[in-house]
Amino acid sequence: MTQRKYRQKRKIFVAHPYNLYDNNDYRRIFVLLGQIYGVKFIFADEKITNMYLLEKIKDYIRDSDFSIFDISGWNPNVTLELGMALAERDNDWYICFNPDMTDFTEVPSDIRGIDRIEYRAFSELEKKVRSLLEERYIEKESLSNSRIGVDTVHYLQFTFNIESTQIYSAALHSKTPEEFITNINNKCTLSSEQLQQMKSYLNTNNAYACLCEEMKQ
Repeated sequence: MTQRKYRQKRKIFVAHPYNLYDNNDYRRIFVLLGQIYGVKFIFADEKITNMYLLEKIKDYIRDSDFSIFDISGWNPNVTLELGMALAERDNDWYICFNPDMTDFTEVPSDIRGIDRIEYRAFSELEKKVRSLLEERYIEKESLSNSRIGVDTVHYLQFTFNIESTQIYSAALHSKTPEEFITNINNKCTLSSEQLQQMKSYLNTNNAYACLCEEMKQ
């Protein structure tokens, strides 16, 4: 999707099916990313107004920098909201979906060629939305080590429910990302998927080195 950078309200509208995942688990990704990148993710059911529902959603779409539509399972409400975004030609939007839950033979031909985000796990969705935010809002070369270090601490705390003291101790007694992960896992047992997710994050943007530098201050 072509990006229009003449407006940066740091608001993003997200439409997703409520019947496939636990809402809290799904939205946890966006809460985390919102805190890290200073953006607000807006969901259709978060604000109650007297406006007619469709007009309210149109306002959300129009007032956002861009929208994300999770079409997994082809939920009727999400499909309708996507159609409304298609009609708003001045707005950017992206589609994402879990291919294990989506029959793509049902996808209308006019959106099959659009760039889309595919994911099979929340960790994969988080990683791809993060890349989208960095491309949209942040020049990577301007990311300071301190900013990356702070973001990494917040990420570990929020995603894995790890105390800052545990992060500090693990960083203090490790020399590599692998040693750090082992130290963390000794303090709070994580699943194999969580360990892989942590490893992937720590090897992105020199996050481990920046984390250690931040924890020493």
